[in-house]
Amino acid sequence: MTTVDWSDLHCLIKVAETGSLMRAAALLSTSQPTVGRKIAALEQALGGQLIIKSKQGTCLTPFAEEMLPSLKQMAEASAKIEKIARNEGDHEVGSVVLGTSDLLASEMIAPMLGDFHEAYPSITIQLDCGLWQGANEPIKADITVGYTRPSEIEANIEIIGHAHYCWFAAETYIDKHGQPHDIGDLLNHRIVYHVAQQQQMQDWPEEVLAFGKL
Repeated sequence: MTTVDWSDLHCLIKVAETGSLMRAAALLSTSQPTVGRKIAALEQALGGQLIIKSKQGTCLTPFAEEMLPSLKQMAEASAKIEKIARNEGDHEVGSVVLGTSDLLASEMIAPMLGDFHEAYPSITIQLDCGLWQGANEPIKADITVGYTRPSEIEANIEIIGHAHYCWFAAETYIDKHGQPHDIGDLLNHRIVYHVAQQQQMQDWPEEVLAFGKL
């Protein structure tokens, strides 16, 4: 018997799972003829027929069915080895400083920490919302979640969402003063400006800047 190629065995597992050479090829990101050649090579190496093709699909022969449980055990062992090699197991340890605003920390990040801790119990998350007034020097965050582009040139940046500025009012105010129907109507209303937004005016749309000049 010639040497068996593990990739050929993996093809046989996918054919057994999907019942189709074509679907197995799609899962393996390869072509149907390639899967067919690998199965043929495996049949030659093992000295027996492994699959039966019909109009209803592709199924395993009794010979292949007998080997399938052992093949699946091999696949599970291989996946565990790859997981350890990629450092994606459950043994990650360490501490991560996550810098963000108090609003994002409380409304977006904190609700996710429970699930994160269940998945990675040995990783400590330290939330820094910039409120440590007594600190001798600011804590350098490993990850920053915010509204502005980080100043560090070497930082890896990823957009995770969009936040929009909008006008809002209490229902009691609307009942007393009425609801504005266009941006011009806002000139007749009492407006409270948020200081943090004023500091980010370079990110405002042009029409909002124009209204501020009014």
